[in-house]
Amino acid sequence: MDRNQVTGLVLIVLIVLGFVYYQSYVEEQYVPAQTEQSLGGEEEKVNQSDNALSSAQAGTQSGLSALQDTVTSQNQMDSLKKAIILEQTRAQFGSFASAINGQDDTIVLENKVLRLYVSSRGGHIAKAVLKDFRTYADYKQGVDGELTLFEGDSSYYQIDFEHQGRFLNTRDFYFEPSKSGIKLDQDTEQGTLSMRLRADNGGYIEYLYTLKGSDYMVDFQVNIVELDREIGGASRAAQFNWEQVAPKQEKSLELERQNATIFYYSDEDGRDWLGERSTSDVEVPEYPLKWISMKQQYFSSALVAKENPVVGAKLTLAYAEEDSNYVKRFGVSFPLEVTSNVSKSYQLFLGPNDYDILSSYDVDLEDELNLGVSVFKWVNQFFIYPIFQLLLGMGLNVGIAIILLTFAIKLVLFPITYKNFLSSAKMRVIKPHLEKLNEENKNADPMKKQQATMELYKKTGVNPLAGCIPALLQMPILIALYKLFPTALELRHQPFLWADDLSSFDSILSLPFSIPFYGDHVSLFTLLMAISMFFYMRYNQQMTPTPSASGGGEMQEAIQKNMKLMMNLMPIFMLFMFNGFAAGLSFYYFLANVITIAQTLIIKNYIINEDRILEKINEHMKKPMQKSKWQRKLEEIQKNQKR
Repeated sequence: MDRNQVTGLVLIVLIVLGFVYYQSYVEEQYVPAQTEQSLGGEEEKVNQSDNALSSAQAGTQSGLSALQDTVTSQNQMDSLKKAIILEQTRAQFGSFASAINGQDDTIVLENKVLRLYVSSRGGHIAKAVLKDFRTYADYKQGVDGELTLFEGDSSYYQIDFEHQGRFLNTRDFYFEPSKSGIKLDQDTEQGTLSMRLRADNGGYIEYLYTLKGSDYMVDFQVNIVELDREIGGASRAAQFNWEQVAPKQEKSLELERQNATIFYYSDEDGRDWLGERSTSDVEVPEYPLKWISMKQQYFSSALVAKENPVVGAKLTLAYAEEDSNYVKRFGVSFPLEVTSNVSKSYQLFLGPNDYDILSSYDVDLEDELNLGVSVFKWVNQFFIYPIFQLLLGMGLNVGIAIILLTFAIKLVLFPITYKNFLSSAKMRVIKPHLEKLNEENKNADPMKKQQATMELYKKTGVNPLAGCIPALLQMPILIALYKLFPTALELRHQPFLWADDLSSFDSILSLPFSIPFYGDHVSLFTLLMAISMFFYMRYNQQMTPTPSASGGGEMQEAIQKNMKLMMNLMPIFMLFMFNGFAAGLSFYYFLANVITIAQTLIIKNYIINEDRILEKINEHMKKPMQKSKWQRKLEEIQKNQKR
């Protein structure tokens, strides 16, 4: 509608309104005049009764006629108003104007594990409920509730597109549902819901949802039909935008935030993720993406694009530390090409971060479980996690399963522990030789003293680094467990001893204030872990030769003193670091320290005989030293240089 047409319509409305007002004014003046005439003097009532009656009838007829004209004018005005509003709506929304008004309905899709609420306005899933899970608040109160994965106006997805020079989005329009709802009670059942946003030209935007009997994966198809001339503009593209606010589900908001982020996967680059500790992060992946997951600590909303990899995606996350009403805000957007008929097939995973469930879909979705990288991931995937699941499969309490898992791991690591202790024992028995060597070379050049020390190590057959290697071999398991416990769904809402939830911190005392880097509570498992670590390190230091006896020179002596200081501070550091961590992890480290101390005492008192070790070292010192290939090669090079 151009400017002249709008001006003409406005003038018509003003004329109609003026006419109605004028008619109302005339009737108000006319009726009193007739009344005064009919109520003339008392002396003329009888003589003029017939004339008065005729005048009254004439006035009534005239009033009815005027009223009829007024009603007709009012109807015309209402029609005109509707016409103007319709034209304005068409000017703003074009071919989609008829879908701007509608009824706010909710279509419920339900199977044995999911309940989804699809909104008629926007056609999107406005709320997702997991029927077999509950929040920590419900668990603590003993309420058999359900867990809401997301809901509300802040969690939605929509298609943004250009139409007749204006930018619109599907969430402003009403979709037509094909069914009033779907409920599936059998595993073999499935149902499909169509939500269509119709345009005046017969084209439409359609969301197709297919739900299966007991599956967390929903087939999601986006169809754009006969709208290539209506949307997309010069770029011939629309934009799919998905925004989601992750609600607080667990006991510890801080722990939730540390394990919530956007993971994504490409065949070319594998899995990657946005910064878990970042308050704000943006990523534009280089390669086409196979899936994108808005991962909370134990639950996820993922878009799987197995058949139509997502190209040109933009991923965002943010949160305000002071806002405790939500965990993080996630954002996913990517372009949709608009042609005469577009059909994009995706899947929506709305469910728990269970390794077996995620791996069953054969799209590498289990990689969103951050079990570590490289060797740490392999240790979790092929060693620790299978043992843990095997123990839980026996029907054991999770706490008992952690105890048995700890014993199993320490049993596997026992040869390494033995080698480590044997190396320390050898260093102790050659201590007199090292002290004698230091006395003989106390005024010697540091380099010469170091060479003499290394010569003694070689002569006695003792490797000073032998104790470091076993310790390094244990690191992959320690780090793997550090990654496993915060992501293991099996620990969620599982009590043990005084801990009400092994997936979060245990608290025996709430403080009236917050200590920086520590928190406002006291975790007993963490406290026990720090104490056991302190005693283990003190015992280990007593069993290790002092820096002055090691014969390593002033530099090595300084290094060992710094290492000793770090060892003494380590329990305090771990106390602060682990106070807010999962109680299951602290419990494992505490138990591992206790078992290690016990193993060390058993090895020292019943397995290793230091007198026998000294005899073997003395026998080894009597043997002629054999030069290594490298030494022989080096001597040969030196001889050739002298010639």
